[in-house]
Amino acid sequence: MIVMVHPDKAGQDAVSQERAKEASSRLNHAWEYLENREKQGLLGKADIDASNSYQSPRGRATYPHECDICGFAPATRISAPTISSFLYFFRRGKYELNACKACGMAMSRMALRQTLIKGWWGLGIFFIPHAIYRYYENIRALRKIDMPSYRDPEVITLSQYPFRVPPSPFKEPVPLIASAIALTIIGVFLFSDSSGSSTYNTPSMYFGQVGSCYEEVTATDGNKIQMIDCTDSKATLRSIAVTDGDYLCPAETLYTTVAKVPEGPEKTACLKSI
Repeated sequence: MIVMVHPDKAGQDAVSQERAKEASSRLNHAWEYLENREKQGLLGKADIDASNSYQSPRGRATYPHECDICGFAPATRISAPTISSFLYFFRRGKYELNACKACGMAMSRMALRQTLIKGWWGLGIFFIPHAIYRYYENIRALRKIDMPSYRDPEVITLSQYPFRVPPSPFKEPVPLIASAIALTIIGVFLFSDSSGSSTYNTPSMYFGQVGSCYEEVTATDGNKIQMIDCTDSKATLRSIAVTDGDYLCPAETLYTTVAKVPEGPEKTACLKSI
């Protein structure tokens, strides 16, 4: 959240800078308060005195129709998941709050941007479709309400002003490039496996694997059996077993040939007519 309110991300005019400094100060105060409570083992327990010392005497918390970030109304409930993963590392978070149209758009876009950059690289890939779905659900809900128009002076929030809405993550180069690279790697991995399983003359396959296909070729030194793709119209034989010798082949075996296994001794491929 500090990224959203930091003065470096705000406009350079005096008013924008003053607003950003005020919001950053409130956020730092809240962070220090929670950090101290955690060190004391009191995080999550009621602390009326500390709560009163943080709020002004006339301050109050937000109502459901007010934004939890800036206090402006109208607001609606949003839930924006964030996902970070790398191989087996997986971390999932969620921004769940009442937000005005501006703050809700900003939080939803920030969450999806982080997910598209950091979520593809491990187990998080399975949760990215849900994150994209939640993003569009948030956008649809936020479009039904008006832009923030009213703020009760007595409400106490992180910022007194709505967040500036960042560009859509689908229009930024970094999330799109990260997503494209991840999807390309996944596609190459999936399709290279599937293509390898149907082509029997690639290095990943061995001569004689069960299910591979052959043709009988007449040569000057006698008939030979050579391996070909099963989709070839010349394929007339198929390997039904790989054994340690001809005598172990099934009864329906018509021919046998040498099965050159990548590692270990040579075996016998048992062939029958297709």
